[in-house]
Parts: sequence; structure tokens; C-alpha cells
Amino acid sequence: MTGLKEWHAIAASHAPHELREALNKAAARWVTTDAEPAPPEYDRLLRYQTVEVAGIAARYERWVWDGITGSTLIFVSADVTHLADESLRELVEGAGYDVGSDTTRTERGGRVFFNFGFEA
Repeated sequence: MTGLKEWHAIAASHAPHELREALNKAAARWVTTDAEPAPPEYDRLLRYQTVEVAGIAARYERWVWDGITGSTLIFVSADVTHLADESLRELVEGAGYDVGSDTTRTERGGRVFFNFGFEA
């Protein structure tokens, strides 16, 4: 994923018909493997996969944003909206995820975003 500042710089320096190719090249530079540490100056998705948490379908994402690495589980709201924050945390921990001490929960667009595992 190309950072916002880099995207603006690319957009400003390329003609419209060249923009798609330039953005694809920039994005390809920042595709990593687990063995390659993420540079803190770039915001991006490191990896993602479809998972099941206690029988509930979710998308797991590992990301870096502004030098902080974290994880997000994204659920369909109807599947978990009835759960209190602590109950959702227990559900995620029970599935084997290392949640850590701080978590956030956001609901938007029919999805619940449960963020955890923050590392500076």
C-alpha cells in the first residue's frame, strides 16, 4: 500500500495516463514478507487472511501505521454487535490471538473493527 504522501507526490508528477503504472510500481516496492521489517515511515497492510473466530467469519489484518504495528479483526456487525467490548476481547483471546493490554473497537459500514496487539 502506498503512503498518502507518496501517492500525492506520484499524482503530482505523472500525467493521468501514466498514473496507474506509476502507482503500481510504487506499491510493488513496499510488498514485504514476514522476514522483512516494515519501515516506520510508511503506512501499509502487511498481511491479511480470512479466518474464523469461535465459528464467526472475520478478516485478520496485520498493519503498520505511523510507526505502530497492530492487528485488526473485521467482523460483519450482525455477528458481533450484541457483544460488549470485554466479551469480544474474550472471544478473540479464546481463539488464540495475543490481544495485549490495549484494544479499540469501531463500528462503521456494517462492520466491526477490533484492533489489538499494538507495538511501537
